[in-house]
Amino acid sequence: MKNGPVFKPPSGYVILVSGGGKGVKDLMEKHTIIRVKQEGHSNRSVAKILGIERKTVAKYWNEFNRMSLENSF
Repeated sequence: MKNGPVFKPPSGYVILVSGGGKGVKDLMEKHTIIRVKQEGHSNRSVAKILGIERKTVAKYWNEFNRMSLENSF
């Protein structure tokens, strides 16, 4: 069987593995998404780095931004 290229995340990152592909469940995983986004990476880039769905990145990034906005007043 021929395998594609092996993706190795940049130093300091880990591939996130969530149970059954049901999305991010652990607070540390959410924190990692937010941290990588704050470094300026796109949703697509974060998803590739962490081995998760792009929609999952968007979901938690948007949640973080909503909470930040609510807490700024």
